[in-house]
Amino acid sequence: MLKYCKISFNNYLLTESPLNISIDEYSPIEHLIINNEFDIDKLAVLLSYIPQLRRLSFGNLFQCSNEQIISCPIKLNHLIYASLNMNNINFDQFEILIKHLFFQLQVLYITATNDKAYLDPNRWEKLILSYMPYLRIFDIQWEYFPQKNVNTTDIFMIESFRTQFWLERQWFFIFTLESANDDCYRVLFSTNPYRRKSYTLYGNLGKDMTSNYQKNSINSVHHVYIKQEQIIDDDCRNYFPNATELTLSYNSINVDRNLSSIILYHIVSLTQLTKLNINVKSFLFTTMIELLYLTLNIHTLSVEYVCFECLRMRPVYDDFEGSLRYLLSKNNNNTRCLFYICLTDFSSEEIVTIDAVMESKQTIDDYQAKRITQDFYEDIYFWR
Repeated sequence: MLKYCKISFNNYLLTESPLNISIDEYSPIEHLIINNEFDIDKLAVLLSYIPQLRRLSFGNLFQCSNEQIISCPIKLNHLIYASLNMNNINFDQFEILIKHLFFQLQVLYITATNDKAYLDPNRWEKLILSYMPYLRIFDIQWEYFPQKNVNTTDIFMIESFRTQFWLERQWFFIFTLESANDDCYRVLFSTNPYRRKSYTLYGNLGKDMTSNYQKNSINSVHHVYIKQEQIIDDDCRNYFPNATELTLSYNSINVDRNLSSIILYHIVSLTQLTKLNINVKSFLFTTMIELLYLTLNIHTLSVEYVCFECLRMRPVYDDFEGSLRYLLSKNNNNTRCLFYICLTDFSSEEIVTIDAVMESKQTIDDYQAKRITQDFYEDIYFWR
């Protein structure tokens, strides 16, 4: 009997076979995770098929149309946990969901954007007291994209979350003004203590705008994102002792600037990392090698761009076919432990080269190869 279900799919497939509210057909699923996009207008229909649901998670809950969500009389008497990552869903729509579906909720994680109504403490108090009376854990991350200056009214609204209602439940919040890639565009509104498994570091313009921010050790985080190059140098307020994955994702300003591994030690434990993602334009090849020397337990490396600053490296960069054959060669002792390669974002010339390598059995007969097309993008996989 299926109790746990985790789904990833392309959202456009949902419109091909619309469902109606279930009357006599049900699933025994108790834990449902949908990682990709899901239209909020279809949520009530989906939940009508799983009345035994206890835990629900959405990676990207959004709304296709501007129409009001149609409320449905669905009773989810067992649903106690919800994690909702919402994309441009306003507070009015969110309220409708809570009022009709989440009365038994004990744990709520939400990520919301733009609508300032999420900062209204009075609306939250009424909603929680009337429709989520059993709520124990309330974890919210709210993102906004303002102009250079933050309205003082916003700061006042945040201070209103420090009334007796919030303090007696030990729900605390932090308000910061953030920046990334030369833009001031993000106001972060989050809980403290921090409970989430991922954390994003931006260039912090205003520091903490509502309290004295001391250096913290955040134990819940397993994945750290760094979105601003400057953060490596000047923003080490938080340390993540249990992080096993690090993602660098920013536009490098100085091509010849080396990543300061010493500073990185103050953010994560490099020897504890098992997965490294480098999505940085103009990321120096020598810097990547330096970083890999310090991350001895890395088993998964993802690199989007590599800058070969040394002219002697150009032949290696230009000889794409030779480099690929070298990695896949069964006679290459340096890559004998390599069992998986994924190639993405390649040119038409490189496709011809990859096809030639895929058809060759002389050096890569230990590997299988497959081309997969998804969301109009094509990836090629080699594995053994």
